[in-house]
Amino acid sequence: MQYFAGVKGRDEIRAEIDVTDGIITTAKLTAIGCLPFLKMVDEYRALIKGEIKNLSAPKTLEHSGLILKELVLKLRGEWDFPYKEAELCHCRAVSCDRVDAAIIFGAKTAEDVAKNTLPGTGCGTCRINTENIIKYRWG
Repeated sequence: MQYFAGVKGRDEIRAEIDVTDGIITTAKLTAIGCLPFLKMVDEYRALIKGEIKNLSAPKTLEHSGLILKELVLKLRGEWDFPYKEAELCHCRAVSCDRVDAAIIFGAKTAEDVAKNTLPGTGCGTCRINTENIIKYRWG
């Protein structure tokens, strides 16, 4: 199985995992990104083993931890991102990926996201979706 987590072209991780009867038999992680992210991925490689349901996500709420948490939830089949459309803000034509990247890299309120990426500065109907993504990532 192949999985992706992170922000394409910035800090991203790809995992190739083989699982037999719920047990991880092989795992290969490849990553690109900043040094703290790469260090965390390197440390995490040793933890990708055993029963897939017992994988634990990092507790840190910095961007590296948020990306690895996404990967772990995807591996366990528990990733349920709260917004499914490609475009989050139709007024400003802002993609969901761009909003999510702003959140991963530190935006903790809809106002923070709006300052960086503009969603919610038109009609405002996308604000609740931005807030739901923030809660999902940081909650």
